[in-house]
Amino acid sequence: MRHPSSRHAARLLLPVLTLALACGGSSPSALDKAASSDGGYSTGGPAGYSGCMQDSDCPTGLVCQNNQCVDSQGLPPEQESNNTFLQPQTSDHFVFVLSPDASTVAIINPTNLAITSVVLPTEPLALAVVPHQDAAVIVSHTGAAVSFIQVEAGKTTLRSQSTPRHYPAVALSPDGKWAVLWTPDGAHPDAGAEGIVGFVDVQALQAGTPAPVIERAAGRQLTDVYFRVSGGVATDAVLVGQDEVAVMPLADPASVPVPDRVAIPDGYTDLSTRAAVAPPDGQTVLLRSLATSALAVFDVQSRSFTTLSLPAPATDLDLAADGSTAVAVIRSTSQVVWFPLPGALTDSSLVKTATIELPAENCPSNETPPCVAAAGQSVLSPDGTVAALFTNARDTKSFATLNLATGDITVFSRLEKLVDTLGIGPDSHSLVVLHKPQPNSTAADPYQRWADPQQGFSVVDLDRGIAQTDLTGSVPPQQFVFAADGQHAAVTLSDDSQHVYQVEAIDLSTLVATPLDLASAPQYAGALPGNGGTAVWVTQKHPAGRISFVDLAAGTVRTATGYDLNSEISP
Repeated sequence: MRHPSSRHAARLLLPVLTLALACGGSSPSALDKAASSDGGYSTGGPAGYSGCMQDSDCPTGLVCQNNQCVDSQGLPPEQESNNTFLQPQTSDHFVFVLSPDASTVAIINPTNLAITSVVLPTEPLALAVVPHQDAAVIVSHTGAAVSFIQVEAGKTTLRSQSTPRHYPAVALSPDGKWAVLWTPDGAHPDAGAEGIVGFVDVQALQAGTPAPVIERAAGRQLTDVYFRVSGGVATDAVLVGQDEVAVMPLADPASVPVPDRVAIPDGYTDLSTRAAVAPPDGQTVLLRSLATSALAVFDVQSRSFTTLSLPAPATDLDLAADGSTAVAVIRSTSQVVWFPLPGALTDSSLVKTATIELPAENCPSNETPPCVAAAGQSVLSPDGTVAALFTNARDTKSFATLNLATGDITVFSRLEKLVDTLGIGPDSHSLVVLHKPQPNSTAADPYQRWADPQQGFSVVDLDRGIAQTDLTGSVPPQQFVFAADGQHAAVTLSDDSQHVYQVEAIDLSTLVATPLDLASAPQYAGALPGNGGTAVWVTQKHPAGRISFVDLAAGTVRTATGYDLNSEISP
């Protein structure tokens, strides 16, 4: 059991098995949504795949077995980590934290913990930081308003304008000129008006001369908003809905009565088994679905769809941060497919394919030990050079890495505990794995029987092929984050029943994790761009708002409590 002042951790040095295989080939997805704070409905997630009585109760591409929606192999869908639009955002010098209940935004200086609390229109729900500025655009739901807030030369300026209806979400164009106000699928549209979006001239709002919000009809059940960019200028807003893609030219939105609306092909309209991704330039949007083995490719400029064939339906689809490479994972055939963008869209010879099999635990009755599991998810390194491949639909203590340049595959097959989720550090050399407990273990080794039911995480050095496991008793890891320097990481831990609230400060060069106490239960964590790149922020549950700034190298925690002008600061 983990206590605030003590540690009971198991440290294991694990080798790595390398297999060289020949190769032949900004918005949350519908699979990742949770219910909105305005009483919206929820789609996707574990609850959406249980309780079925017949195949028709399941999303397209799944069947009902033993009251659970599963694929043709009897496995449930992969469970990807959820994100929320209420998570704080950082600019170059500040952290912006929304408080919907208090209708404020706290602007926190992580250097001196100075807090500026600004009152906003009622119930601010979403925030987008303006690129290259200490500024943000905020949409208030109940208050029916959009606001521009900026810190410049020590002065904070707020500009707000009313919106024609209540919006819960905002997307900001990369050039900072246009904000799109929208209602994501899962939230109830205001007055039942489906798919209405609002376009806000951000520069006019910033100047204090706001232009009227331009409302347009964009279909229904919107899941994603992207922007096509050319020469650094956002030329189109791309709104992906349940059965249509709407494209709005941004040169003069007021002159366009209806966005171009293109029907999404059959097989890609079941939102519970569909996901969309787009590169930063927004030239294309790729859709994958469990209902079809091809990717649907939408070309924004021509407003047309094509397809890119895969061996079978993809269970995950990810793009490199710069949009240069796409990786699709195909669990049913134990394959991973990767290809360059946009080249592979017109030259299929550029598509590469490899087989990945992971050692599995608990072999089913139709398999003879040793049995294998197929990867169902991928996570790409920030530099786009490595993909980590894993599954949490089937028990395994392994993952694989794929070198996207060479096609070399490395299977890390001796983690001590079951994989739940993982992430790769900024330099692509380090990896953090969050584990799921294995209750009722029947392992012959007494130590393993003791370790299996515990919560925990592992830190992996991919270059040296070693891992260090940290057991956390009954206290579950909540979230991990890599610091900007690529040499440090943090894992938050929380257990209300034991009043254990911690952040583990990890030195990725030594694989040593040091527990640091937090004053209350952690919520969200993120990296800070300054402070030598070694610091992260962690928000916590507190009636007045609480945030800690943790220097992972120094092992120090500074906490600000109370997002108001008389906030209390503690060392």
